[in-house]
Amino acid sequence: MGRRAAGHVLHRHRRFFFRCRVPAALVPVLERRELVRSLRTADPRHAAALAAGLAFRLPALWRIVNEGRGRGSAQLAAAVDQWLREELDRQWHLFDRGSIAESALRPGTERERLMESRELVARDAAGQLERLAEDYRAGDFRDARPAARAIAARLDPPIREDTREFGALCKRVMEAMGEVEEARGRWAIGEVEYEPSSLACEAVPDPAPAMPPQPASEAAAPPAEVTVGSSSRCVRNAIEVHLDLWRRESKPTEKQLNQERSQLGVLVEVFGADRPVGTISRSEAGRVYEALRFLPKRWGIHPELKGLNFFDAAAKAKVVKVEPLNPRTINTYLQVFRGLFESEKRSGQITENPFQGMRVNVSNHEDGDEKGRAFNAQELGKLFGSPVFQGARSRARPFDPGEVLIADWRFWGAVIALMTGCRVGEIAQLRPEDIRQVDGIWLIDINRQGGRRLKTKTSARKIPAHNHLLDLGLVELAKRQRHAGSLTLLPECPKPVQDDAGKPLSRWMSEKVLPRLGINGRVGLGFHSLRHSMSTALRNQRVPDRTIDRLMGHQSRDVGAHYGEFEWDMLQKAVNSIALPNVVMHLRSR
Repeated sequence: MGRRAAGHVLHRHRRFFFRCRVPAALVPVLERRELVRSLRTADPRHAAALAAGLAFRLPALWRIVNEGRGRGSAQLAAAVDQWLREELDRQWHLFDRGSIAESALRPGTERERLMESRELVARDAAGQLERLAEDYRAGDFRDARPAARAIAARLDPPIREDTREFGALCKRVMEAMGEVEEARGRWAIGEVEYEPSSLACEAVPDPAPAMPPQPASEAAAPPAEVTVGSSSRCVRNAIEVHLDLWRRESKPTEKQLNQERSQLGVLVEVFGADRPVGTISRSEAGRVYEALRFLPKRWGIHPELKGLNFFDAAAKAKVVKVEPLNPRTINTYLQVFRGLFESEKRSGQITENPFQGMRVNVSNHEDGDEKGRAFNAQELGKLFGSPVFQGARSRARPFDPGEVLIADWRFWGAVIALMTGCRVGEIAQLRPEDIRQVDGIWLIDINRQGGRRLKTKTSARKIPAHNHLLDLGLVELAKRQRHAGSLTLLPECPKPVQDDAGKPLSRWMSEKVLPRLGINGRVGLGFHSLRHSMSTALRNQRVPDRTIDRLMGHQSRDVGAHYGEFEWDMLQKAVNSIALPNVVMHLRSR
């Protein structure tokens, strides 16, 4: 006797079989109470995967076998079968010629790159089949609607979308989509001869009649509705797959994930959630690019543009001349869009990225933006002349003058930002061991060790500590924190908010300090303005842009920046050259 394994898997004589019970109403038709099929494998994991694919197609079998189905249902089955064959041919064409983008593969031999490409296809197919199965069980057939529309238009007479017949067609198409993903997964593990076959072919003859014959001219050309791209994932599903892959591989923060989801929402608004990504053309992507250049920040709630769609809002914004998005913000949107379509290209859903190469030139915008968000001399005097830095009544009352020196994260975070130009998240993640001495020069080491997150690749760097920062007691602070067993350099540093280590510091500066001191008259001032102030101070001392980029952790625009190394004493000289306000120079050590 065989023994039942999980689900529909039966283990017998060291082999695995698929086993399912026949519905009572169909027993007289099939003349059996159960169906058993060999899975042709001794691997339990492989058997479970194959059984899951077969179980996914069981409803199609029972529907075909069930007596009483009319001619319309048979016609639908034949139409879906024709679509399935065309889609399998398309997927095989992509798979056989290598659909994975070269940029997604690591360097290696041709064989290694081929194996990595196949592994990516297999992983994508498995994830897609799992999602289809979940949606199918929940009765959610929206992902099948684009392909169903193309099939419905080929029928005579065509099926309207507001009918139950179209709903039945969507259900059948989703079953066929499951077979396509199973085929992609089987091809990727080496079963290149695999071709989906209906269970009905093995159990009973297929009663569905063939499609009506077409004229030779029509049969020779592929249907216009089912072209390469029309059967690719819809925009909504592509976004979910992309975000899920990003979540698992890059471990983004909740804030980063929500921000990217919001930015990708523009594509849903523009193209529609059910639009196949493969049908989005380069010219349509260009329209999005042009519109972004005129839209203002938060255009959805802008008084002049409220209630307008994406393109209408851009057209009106151009006429009324509202302040457009920062070029860097536009490039962020375009980068997110490119990333989505690159993911689809790597998984073989599309062959071209319509947003490839689209970006806005930001070189003429940088200087003005840098000055606009930096603190001026008067604002820096107010900030560092406040009781928080000069002496407070108590730690609980940091804005009342007194003799208590605040020496926790509120003090050290701001002074480090002003004298190093570090980002708030970099400062909040500093550890005592990141203050180190190399060749007699004290450095602040910004790194990714211990799972710390940095904004860009060039963010990882070492910055010489300003002499006045050393005078304030930076090295002694690191020693005290290390001796106390603290994981953070900043004393009593608040816990991250939504996985964002710097958010508590930014909120404290923007919501507590600046309003209390009356430094809130200009838009854009906050903790990040300390970084801009450092950058402005370096430029005022005519420090070369290449050196500024190195200290600030920017990607240098200088081609020569990729050659040679910086000397620590040269970087230290640049840092010590900045002119600090008198009120900062007179701060007492902690």
